[in-house]
Amino acid sequence: MRSGTQGHVFFPDESPIGTLRRVIGVGNELPADEITVAEALGAAGYATGMIGKWHLGALPGYHPNDFGFDSYYGVHWSNDMQPLHIYRDREIEVADTTEVSNPMNAFRDEDEPFTRDREVDQSRLTRRYTEEAVTFIENHRGEPFFLYLAHSFPHVPHFPDPEFSGQSRGGPYGDVVEDLDRSTGAIVDAIDRLGLAENTLVIVTSDNGPDYDGSPGRLRGRKGDTYEGGQLVPFIARWPGVLGAGGVISGMSMNTDLLPTILGLAGVPLPADRIIDGEDVFTMWQGGATSPHKVLFYFPVWGDAPVAARDDKFKYRLATGQSGRSKPTLTALGQDQENHNLIKRFPSEAGRLSGQLAAMTAELEANPRGWR
Repeated sequence: MRSGTQGHVFFPDESPIGTLRRVIGVGNELPADEITVAEALGAAGYATGMIGKWHLGALPGYHPNDFGFDSYYGVHWSNDMQPLHIYRDREIEVADTTEVSNPMNAFRDEDEPFTRDREVDQSRLTRRYTEEAVTFIENHRGEPFFLYLAHSFPHVPHFPDPEFSGQSRGGPYGDVVEDLDRSTGAIVDAIDRLGLAENTLVIVTSDNGPDYDGSPGRLRGRKGDTYEGGQLVPFIARWPGVLGAGGVISGMSMNTDLLPTILGLAGVPLPADRIIDGEDVFTMWQGGATSPHKVLFYFPVWGDAPVAARDDKFKYRLATGQSGRSKPTLTALGQDQENHNLIKRFPSEAGRLSGQLAAMTAELEANPRGWR
């Protein structure tokens, strides 16, 4: 949220929503003064590369190469948006010249002919990304490197690799997830084959809970919700000899922790001119410490203020959205699927989290970019 890019999705500039965002003064790209992991590691001598979905701006000056990535291969936005050109650095390598016949520049259903019959073969995207990732690792095996691979799937529409299509019990969604499994396996195999495993940290994670396909398991909610089903994501870290295999860590953490944790491992100081919301959680990954977080804040898809706060036991939400009785709610995490409002049973816990939520909201209003 401190980047000022609330609104969740960066739309193609040619789309009505992309145009509307600019008219009302809402940015459609990451601010140029943001510092990425790639930029910080590049300054420390790392080779940096990105593959896959960028989704942080498409205008000149806002491409991955402008934010610290030495090389880039991928698409500028989600695979349901058009034109879905495939870029090599700043240049189009595979052009999508299919006629734009959808006023929203979106195609979400893989069973529609308009979506299916396109010039860019999405069923090969995961395979393309994987091959590019292995090549990057091979090319930079003799120096420190940072590779960020942001797969297009399992975002809709779902186009499995034709070699494996129809094999999953989970249908097309399951097929594309299994494609991702194979991709991860091929990349890890390359790291092992090149003798890099013992000094390479591999992280596999996601940015939100499942959409309409997929399962949140025992959790309530899906993508876009501030229930745990929309917020909790898998996180797997592999580093043989450093992180124990098969360990499970239950301490609180967020994706904002990745920047301070990775920079800490590389011996790179954090930027001193801005607030860093994340924490270095590497000792927690090793099982030797509890979470440094006392509370985490959840933001809505649309809006620039947090709407929920949680600690390791409770979550406080400003409103349920329930028709006729939307009001603040307190739930006990782990007790059930956030089904019961416990404010009257635990008023002090509700008051504490409510106060922390109000304080964070006030801080963001006073200093939205977090400059020191």
